[in-house]
Amino acid sequence: MKPAAFGPTPDEPSAGLQHAWRDYTAIVGGQAASLALGLLGVVLATRLLGPGGYGRVALLLAVLQLLYVVVVHWTMPAVVRFGREDLLRNAPGGRVLGSWLMVAGSASLTAMTFALWMPTPLRDFAGLQAGEETLVPVLLVAVAAAGGAEQLLQMTGRMGAYAAGRALGKLAFCFGLTVLVLLGSGQGRVDRVVLLMAGGFAVQALAALAFLPPSLLSSISVDLRLVRRMLLYSAPLVARSAAGYALDWIDVYWLRVFRSIAEVGVYHVAYRWMTVVAELLAALTILTFPLLTGWRAVGSEASVRRYFDRVVPQLSVAWSLFVAGLGLGGAFIPAILGPGFHEVSRLFSVLLVAAAFQLAIYAYLPLFSSHDLLGRATLIVLPMLLLNLLADLLLIPRLGAIGGAIATALTYAAGAGLHVLAGNRPLGLRQASALVPPCLAAAALGVQGLGVPLAVQGAAFLLAATALLAWCKVRGIFAPGDLALLDRIGLPRPLRSAIGRAFAILS
Repeated sequence: MKPAAFGPTPDEPSAGLQHAWRDYTAIVGGQAASLALGLLGVVLATRLLGPGGYGRVALLLAVLQLLYVVVVHWTMPAVVRFGREDLLRNAPGGRVLGSWLMVAGSASLTAMTFALWMPTPLRDFAGLQAGEETLVPVLLVAVAAAGGAEQLLQMTGRMGAYAAGRALGKLAFCFGLTVLVLLGSGQGRVDRVVLLMAGGFAVQALAALAFLPPSLLSSISVDLRLVRRMLLYSAPLVARSAAGYALDWIDVYWLRVFRSIAEVGVYHVAYRWMTVVAELLAALTILTFPLLTGWRAVGSEASVRRYFDRVVPQLSVAWSLFVAGLGLGGAFIPAILGPGFHEVSRLFSVLLVAAAFQLAIYAYLPLFSSHDLLGRATLIVLPMLLLNLLADLLLIPRLGAIGGAIATALTYAAGAGLHVLAGNRPLGLRQASALVPPCLAAAALGVQGLGVPLAVQGAAFLLAATALLAWCKVRGIFAPGDLALLDRIGLPRPLRSAIGRAFAILS
């Protein structure tokens, strides 16, 4: 059957598409800068702290994230969800901001209170030493402020400022670490590294204020009915946030129980780099959430179906090739990290399997949010969490950090399948093409994770890439009719021509 073309439809919000390329370029550019700076920050921190000190940072961040994700973060998507609706109706958005601040402020105050009077067992777990009691509350305030600023920039469509703010915050963090390295005054000082983290988030939050429209800030008011709607909308996110937190940190918890703090540090470096790579996918979510919301607002479900039927599998192909190629760089990691981090290269390759499958997850999350299906999204995370927990219990005591990496890869592979299945059902779609590319990438990354010579890793990558491109031609993943969407986005002519040639070869 010939795939449906992306021809224009009269009821689509064309303005969203007209600005899509500009927004996407700004977001990806900022995310790429954040990726590079994030990697640099990890390198500098490992050289300052070593495996044991970096393990303490990881444990402190585990406690911080417990407070932020479970208590605060679940309130934040509501400002984009309802703020975009207000802006589409030409309202200033002040009532959304004021109502959201009431919800988010109450949650933040709760988290701050707990952080200041943290139970002793939790302090011991985090490895907090005398004089470090205020590190978690200070970092919590900075992270919450930066997270709120990001939501407001997404709400108002300031995508370039969103991307630039993230990069600017990481730049400030890296600058501070560089100063410590040059002065030789930061060796083993976990407290100084954590305070520099807080400073980076504070810079990010302050930078956002300059880009928010004055009308938004001057029209702040509280609508109690809207507050109630926000709470009802966000309530399912409490469980999802808690389960998502557990997915991110359960490996660290079990490594803390069964292994050493130094091994926690080694694992967290690899995991942090994997998440930095996966953060590039946030550009996809940030761009498509307003677009899908707009399509739904005007009743253009056909556009939503075409997007998930055609575009998402194409993105999965490109992302899987990128991630599998990135795994080859793991061979050079030991040369740039401090002593004791040689195992990071193998861990990073295995964890990139999880990153490959996250394309499907990031692609479908905006569908659940824009179509008010957050409860369904929450249910998906529960079996993922159970699988991760069981796999960790089986593998970490025997294999250590590499067992945690394998458990994470298996968990996200299963989670991607569940997201595609649950997302396709309301759209009437039955294909699961978005899952094939990460499966082929996983084969190459698995070989890379064995620590074999670089030539063998390269051969595995070429074999997987050849199989993937052959599958694309057989299944018709790329078709000339799909290029009609690009005509409406307004790509630069050279890039449009290059993509057209690639489609012609692959279709």
